[in-house]
Amino acid sequence: MTIILSSSSYTGNIDECNGCDFIAMGYTSGSELTHILPLTSSSCVLDEDIEVLKKQKHKVFVIHTSLELGVRLFQAAKKMGMTGDGYIWIATNRITNLFHSIDSRIIYSLKGMIGVKSYFPKNTRDLRDFRKRFHQKFRSDYPDEEHDEPGIFGSSFLGLGYSLVFSEALLAPAIPSVSARAGGIFLPLVKALCVACGRNVGDETEHKIGSWLMLTCFQTSVISSSMFLTAMTANPLSANLTFNTTKAEGCARHP
Repeated sequence: MTIILSSSSYTGNIDECNGCDFIAMGYTSGSELTHILPLTSSSCVLDEDIEVLKKQKHKVFVIHTSLELGVRLFQAAKKMGMTGDGYIWIATNRITNLFHSIDSRIIYSLKGMIGVKSYFPKNTRDLRDFRKRFHQKFRSDYPDEEHDEPGIFGSSFLGLGYSLVFSEALLAPAIPSVSARAGGIFLPLVKALCVACGRNVGDETEHKIGSWLMLTCFQTSVISSSMFLTAMTANPLSANLTFNTTKAEGCARHP
């Protein structure tokens, strides 16, 4: 089989691939891995990548990319006649978990793709209660939007935490202010999520989820601020100070 994944999640070792548990399991269970094709989200023309796949002996392709890139890849392969008899396309849960958020016409264009989706129990009392409140709030705020399902990240408190962490990591390089990012964006968001989950300050329910989400966002903002040069105002100043210091020391050693 051929594995197609995002270059950001591939480190050169399939066992260490971010989110590739399903792929690694199939690989170690006896499946023959013939090729790994890393793609970048900025890949505008996929014809060359499709040609590489077309030359593979085995026609089983596992797509582990972003939803947008996976859709574009499969649609490009369909135009080149690579989705008919003899070809098998498998999408991992990184793509299928977001199917609820895309248009039905796009879903129809993916006909011929097999999907592996994360499972979570839908009949628990807490989830039914959350979905009811979510639908009411969502339809009130966005009456013209058809897709009103919370999705996999909204099905558990852990999923909410992950979604906040990912959002923080995405916004950090573009917002060079920890106060604006954490206090102006994520604090109101976390408070709204807690209220939507029935956890309110003052009625002894805030510690069930609110304190954990707040702690998660605080720790995430600290980490993301140190990961990216533009994630915090002090980072460029520190970099400039380090550069001038090392430059001065170098000049002192080699006059």
